Amino acid sequence: MRLATVYHDDASVRAAVEERADDFERTLEHVSGRIEWGVKAFLEAEPEQAPAATPGKGAGMAYLARRRTALASRENRQQQAADEVNRIHTTLAELAKDACTHPPQSRTLAGEDGPMVLNGAYLVDSAHTARFAEAVEACGRDSELLSVRLTGPWPPYSFSSLEGS
Repeated sequence: MRLATVYHDDASVRAAVEERADDFERTLEHVSGRIEWGVKAFLEAEPEQAPAATPGKGAGMAYLARRRTALASRENRQQQAADEVNRIHTTLAELAKDACTHPPQSRTLAGEDGPMVLNGAYLVDSAHTARFAEAVEACGRDSELLSVRLTGPWPPYSFSSLEGS
């Protein structure tokens, strides 16, 4: 049921449950024996780069050259991070019964310095949670750009909504 759905009497609740019984059964079957795990990835702070010497150029030209280099470096780093996020999500989704992503949370809410680049949810068979946690840890170890965090276990909220509810 949608949050804050109001039914005025027991008969209304009974009718809604009976009308959606097949949907409820399918959803319960999908999440039964499974746990939701969250995986959040944050882009690490960019290492400080010493300004490159630009012999023979004036101060303005040197500044513009440094800016171009910095922008190209930032774009390259963001593309590498996006590629890593795709690899991580694909790897973890293969270990899960179901997977989805949510919009990134703000830095303040997430409590991290770097921007969140992955806010994933994974529905994992209860018997495979240790293997999933190990895979998340390995993804974090393998990345030089991202810090990867496992959150949960959670009730399977991300996988229990009914279409058209």
